[in-house]
Amino acid sequence: MKNIFILGAGRVGKSTLSRMIRDKFDNYDLIHTDSIRNGILFNLNEKYVDYFMDYQTNEFFQKVLLDFVDSQTRQGLNRYGVILEGAQILPSVLSKYKNLNNTIVVYLGHGNLTEKDIFKLVRQHDKEKDWSYHKTDEELSSYIKEFYEKNKLLLSECQKYGFKYFDTSKNREQVLNDILKYICEENKI
Repeated sequence: MKNIFILGAGRVGKSTLSRMIRDKFDNYDLIHTDSIRNGILFNLNEKYVDYFMDYQTNEFFQKVLLDFVDSQTRQGLNRYGVILEGAQILPSVLSKYKNLNNTIVVYLGHGNLTEKDIFKLVRQHDKEKDWSYHKTDEELSSYIKEFYEKNKLLLSECQKYGFKYFDTSKNREQVLNDILKYICEENKI
């Protein structure tokens, strides 16, 4: 059983796809990188929070996340695979990961959308349980530039390092189902 990494820009369907996989197969543990980040933030002294927010984009933190997955996989003794879902791991860092031969990697993104179009798309897919749902338009706009920049970087790095990139900006439900089918084929399930 292969591990599955669902990575990408913000608000592109990573959590939805991860739940689809977990719901289809009961032999996967789901790990959200945001949960790891939030656990660290919750326990940090206030004076270190800003430092950590910069640090979480650091290559070292990305490698820590990957080592965590390795540890979880070893503890499962090959009975369980790991679904790692998050936005923190870049293709340039993942390309150095030692266990890619046992990992299915997909990056999700906004294709070639503008910042304005990404904002509209996020609002279109917002549900009450989503963190973005409770943000004012002004607050959300501050995140959209980050999503846009991250998406541009992912488009470039996925092409450079040979990782699958899926544009979820159009027909998201169909694209997510197509990705699920791709993952099943790659995992021979």
